[in-house]
Amino acid sequence: EIEQLAVSPDGLLVASAVAEGPVEFWDASTGGHLRTVLDRLASQRVASLTWSHDGEVLAVARTYDIEGRVDIVNRAGDQVSDFYEGAFWGIGSVSFSPDDRLLVTTRIPTLENLPRQGLRVWDWERGETVTTIEAPAVQAAFDPQSGRIAARLEQQGTVGVWDAESGEQVATLPGPAVVNALAYGGDGSRVATAGVDGVVRLWDPETGEVEQSISTDDG
Repeated sequence: EIEQLAVSPDGLLVASAVAEGPVEFWDASTGGHLRTVLDRLASQRVASLTWSHDGEVLAVARTYDIEGRVDIVNRAGDQVSDFYEGAFWGIGSVSFSPDDRLLVTTRIPTLENLPRQGLRVWDWERGETVTTIEAPAVQAAFDPQSGRIAARLEQQGTVGVWDAESGEQVATLPGPAVVNALAYGGDGSRVATAGVDGVVRLWDPETGEVEQSISTDDG
């Protein structure tokens, strides 16, 4: 059963992964299998697949036992970089910055007594941390036009917005419902959130105000 799927920005490649297995590359136009990627890591659970904006590399976030890692592979399936979150921490989500120079990851505890703690911004080519943001984030996404990050917070059920370079929080999207998922619009001017109340809200990330609400009960 396929659990993760990502289509390259040019629409030519599809990356897929089962719960514990290798990543597969497929030809989007024919549906034909192209290659198996990172098959030596098949026993590790794939948490997220994300293409860079230029479509040249794919980030594969995995958790194995008590440790999380991210592998970066190119379109040919060759590994070009990798880095580790560290013992007792997995990785929940991964997102590229607009210039594809940085990645943001969410830290997920692999032991029950550890709280969720922090976002990390990485220089993925070097495998080095650029910024650590202390926030109990479940999911994070880079603004596609700027150096800001929106993150869904576990306990509060809200969304915060941070500057990726400084780690400073610049806005809060306060509710009114607990948020299950978030996504930036293509131009970065809006953040969409899906609430447990069945309402999709479009926010201005600068002001933290709701500009439109769409209810799934509206038919």
